[in-house]
Order: sequence, then C-alpha cells, then structure tokens
Amino acid sequence: MGVRYGSAETVDDFVKALCYITGRNYDNCTPLCRFVSDLKYDFGVWYSLGFFEIKGFKKGTMHFKFQDPNLWALFNHNIRRIKGFPLYESIKQPEK
Repeated sequence: MGVRYGSAETVDDFVKALCYITGRNYDNCTPLCRFVSDLKYDFGVWYSLGFFEIKGFKKGTMHFKFQDPNLWALFNHNIRRIKGFPLYESIKQPEK
C-alpha cells in the first residue's frame, strides 16, 4: 500500500503543529510515508504512530484517531484562539 505524497504531507504538517503545541521534537517523529513503507501491516488493524492510532484499508483510505483526547482538545483550543472563535471547555468530565 502506498501513500499519495500530498496526503502524507498534510498529515506530516499536522504532526508538526502538534509537536509545536506540545513541545515535542518533530525530528523524532516518523513521517507517514516511511511508517507505511517500513511496516508490513494488515489492513483493518489499528497501529500506533506518534500522536495517532492509524488503520489502513484496501481501498486506499486511512483512519486516524488521537491517542490522547486531551491533546485533541488542546489543538482545538489553539485553533479557536488563533481564529478568534469562542473558547469552550473541550473535554467534559464524567458525571458522578
């Protein structure tokens, strides 16, 4: 399975943004194209890649899930702040 360059570049740019807001070194992150080409994986199985869990399908699509919901909230918070949108609480605490 291959990854189209434009798609992988978009994911890698997203990882750069996540590294920036978390203070993580981007140079230590594996680019999506290298991960896919180096790993002999099964379709439909979740794999861990940096900030995400990814799953590839035979039709050529991939699904991504944040491994940490608080990082997803932090990213959304930063985007809202940059765009000037209202800042809402992104993570709801479970009711007791």
